[in-house]
Amino acid sequence: TGDKLLAAKKNADIIWPFERREAAAADYLRAVRPALEVETSALLDPKAPPKAATMASISALIISRETLAGARKLADMRSAHGIAKDTDPLAFILVDLVGALEQAADAPKLSSSALRAGEAGDAS
Repeated sequence: TGDKLLAAKKNADIIWPFERREAAAADYLRAVRPALEVETSALLDPKAPPKAATMASISALIISRETLAGARKLADMRSAHGIAKDTDPLAFILVDLVGALEQAADAPKLSSSALRAGEAGDAS
């Protein structure tokens, strides 16, 4: 997510700039799997389709239960951009929510907002 879209987040001042977050994520992926081709892009406009909606070469998304509805919408966007579901399917790799005792989408979980609040010393 681009910096401007995060500006209204609570404790946004302690969120790393996009370039640093992008580099850290790519470095991690390359450390885990050196041969992996990594291409990143920033989400800059919430109304614009993300890269995964317009590129047939993207074959999978790693999602949690709370992002499943959005992933399904993205799959529909791909169809709208001429990417056929039967020839270029988008696989969903479902991962558990981090720090959640339950895996329901509305279950209490570890969140970036809570982590930032702790780092900032917020009581809320």
